[in-house]
Amino acid sequence: MIDRETALMLLLSAVPLAAAPAESEVPPPKVVCSMPGLTRTKSVSPLYPAAAVKARKSGRVVIETVITDTGKTADVRVKQGVTPDLDQAAVDAVKQWEYEPLLVNGTAQPVVMTVTVEFTLPRKRSPGTDTGGRQPPK
Repeated sequence: MIDRETALMLLLSAVPLAAAPAESEVPPPKVVCSMPGLTRTKSVSPLYPAAAVKARKSGRVVIETVITDTGKTADVRVKQGVTPDLDQAAVDAVKQWEYEPLLVNGTAQPVVMTVTVEFTLPRKRSPGTDTGGRQPPK
């Protein structure tokens, strides 16, 4: 049998003091494309890297890509990055996208497109700040 102090130490060591948000609490990154007239036929959502969630990294990754005359993405590159892991997550998703080819006078043409991926985490709540939707007393 263990004493009360040892039990308390074991309990406290098993509970993280500042836990990262659970995967279900992390909203999917928001994606905005600069060519709304294109029809995406295959879409893969960017995945928020677990290490970035744990480190509370967030920000906007701006990517430039070419949509080829066959509708595939090519030359996917970061124009404005945040961190290597968030940048790579955005690139990995965009590389898998496919589109209906852009037709100009009946002929498929390549087009350059900008994609913005917004990685945002929910705000951390400080202990004792949850007022249950009520305004704190003044």
